[in-house]
Amino acid sequence: NIIYTQQSGDLKKSMECYEKAATGHQRQSSLWHAAKLLEKAGDAARDAKDFPAVEDYYNRSAEFYASEGRPATAAEALNRGARTMEDVDQQAAVKMYLKALEWIEDSGKDALAGDIYRQAINFFVKTKNWDSAVAALLKFAVSLDNLQATSSQAKAYLGTVVVCLASGDVSQGWSIYQDALRIDAFSRSDEAFAADALFEAYRTA
Repeated sequence: NIIYTQQSGDLKKSMECYEKAATGHQRQSSLWHAAKLLEKAGDAARDAKDFPAVEDYYNRSAEFYASEGRPATAAEALNRGARTMEDVDQQAAVKMYLKALEWIEDSGKDALAGDIYRQAINFFVKTKNWDSAVAALLKFAVSLDNLQATSSQAKAYLGTVVVCLASGDVSQGWSIYQDALRIDAFSRSDEAFAADALFEAYRTA
């Protein structure tokens, strides 16, 4: 049935078939296969421009991956869903990105986190979700520290300062800058001098 509906181009029917197949796997406690099928249902929903269904399918898929002890895969699924939702439902996209970041943090797989963090941070900044952007940048900096990616870590801290200043919260930016100076990778970097110059520019108007 799935192959037939794919070939016929009936996206609504494809969504239904994938969901029914996922339900069958769920009943057999095969959540990994159910999650994969729900992702395919999400792809069909995206092509059909049924965006509430996209949100639903990707969220359910990610929950199944997480239930199977695969938080990194859950985060990747939510990240794909969030990218689809960016231009149609910003609040839904924010929620999906935030949950994806929770799961990628829980997974301990910092090497896989870069693209998810960058995509989420770019979206938070674009939509002026400043608090979410700051929180994500700080988590990203910690993730980069675990990888000993000192250059990228310094850029993440500078990015956090810039976001705080862009949002008008100079005191928060200053506090984060002072905390970051305790980290050798940042305190000796060009980014630290750039942040200091930014604060001097604010002081002197």
